Amino acid sequence: MEQSAIERLHLGIDLFLANMNSSVDSFNANRNAILRRHPEDKVPSYSQILRHISEITGVSSVVHPMCKNSCHAFTGPLANLDRCSICGEPKLCPITKKPQQEFHTILLGPILQALRLDSSSSKKFYYRRWKTWELIRELQAKFGNLSTYDDFYCGSDYLENVRSGKIKDTDIILMLSIDGAQLYAHKASDCWIYIWVLMDLSPDERYKKRFVLPGGFIPGKPKIIDSFLFPGLHHVCALQREGLVIWDADMNQSFTSQLFIALNTADGPAMAHLNDLVGHHGKFGCRLYCPTPGRKAMVPDLDPPPPPLPQGAIDLGQGYALLRAWKDRYARLMRPQEAGALLLYLGGVAENSNSWCPKVTRWARL
Repeated sequence: MEQSAIERLHLGIDLFLANMNSSVDSFNANRNAILRRHPEDKVPSYSQILRHISEITGVSSVVHPMCKNSCHAFTGPLANLDRCSICGEPKLCPITKKPQQEFHTILLGPILQALRLDSSSSKKFYYRRWKTWELIRELQAKFGNLSTYDDFYCGSDYLENVRSGKIKDTDIILMLSIDGAQLYAHKASDCWIYIWVLMDLSPDERYKKRFVLPGGFIPGKPKIIDSFLFPGLHHVCALQREGLVIWDADMNQSFTSQLFIALNTADGPAMAHLNDLVGHHGKFGCRLYCPTPGRKAMVPDLDPPPPPLPQGAIDLGQGYALLRAWKDRYARLMRPQEAGALLLYLGGVAENSNSWCPKVTRWARL
């Protein structure tokens, strides 16, 4: 690649990184402004920048076909099926012969390698090593007791694997998390997303957007979620068997790292898919396999709440309310029935209401 082409690509990548938290329109507006001032600088377009970044980092998505109704993906043992095993929908469109629906999986290995290419981000992976050494020293000094349990590293399972040598300083500890999401507030756009969390980083860093690694995107609500997780977990399994070669920019050396999935997290419905247990409405819904069956709580019917009174009304009790919104604009003659009721209230005789009929201005209504 010529030097001028490298400089244009460098400018395009800088522009992409500056607009990473903005929309594609912002990138295009900034690019057009540069081209108006310097038309000789052929800045790559947004799609071209994405292709170049994918080629440089090796990070890209792998696409697999799935059922159009999100029943399952055509992966693993279901890869050779021509139709969905649940709803019977064909995998390919009868007209175009292309998959009717697809989902994307982002492979984890190239992302981990790219993160260690930068010295500042590579140093953040040393936190687990430093924290583990600190915990081991405290355990030795306090006869196997810890003063504070404040992180995943304090768990006995992790420390036992470190003591036995299964987990080394150069290895990477992962947490898998999956959940459903609605992309738009007022639109039916359900999808499921699973992510990878790097447990090697400190708690202040591992949950930031920059280090939360997307694993895959599943349109709709899947029924056989294992088929959608298969490509990503198959990739991790291959890395566990062969190891992941990483070049550390801070130490300026390469090494082979092993991956460990320490935790799987999800909410109730998603966890039922991961561990193949019944949901929280099932008879034995406890995840700790306790034999206590679930019970349905019988809630009695409650009386409906009384209707709210209009603004300005006064509750007189016994079902009566004084409405304050019926004030007359002009004085009027009282009807005989109204005059009789007023005379009775004032202690007079109701029969005199025919001869006594004053003008009144009604300011409230019962």
